[in-house]
This record gives sequence, C-alpha cells and structure tokens, in this order.
Amino acid sequence: MLDRGYQKADYLMPNNSLVKQVFSGDWEDLNIDVNFYYSIREYLTKYPEYNHVENWIK
Repeated sequence: MLDRGYQKADYLMPNNSLVKQVFSGDWEDLNIDVNFYYSIREYLTKYPEYNHVENWIK
C-alpha cells in the first residue's frame, strides 16, 4: 500500500469486531491512517463532501 502512495484507508462495515481486528492487523505496521465506520451516516458525518459514496452502497 505504501508503494501505491496510500496515506489513508477508510472502511465502511457493520459493527464486526473480528473483521476490524483482521483488517487492523493488516495495516498495523504501515504508516497509514486507517479508519473504520459502521455506517454510511457515520462516514458522511466526518466527510460530507463525499455524499456520492452513498450511491455505491445502495
């Protein structure tokens, strides 16, 4: 991911601690800001400018 220039990763997913744990483990040694959002509303509260993302989930 670093080779591709990733600086941040956002995951939209239901509240599933096992999945979060697995994904977190994949990213833990990389210097990348990783965020988990349990709903599209939670994500859009932080990033309202990306409201088009809601169409991807329907």
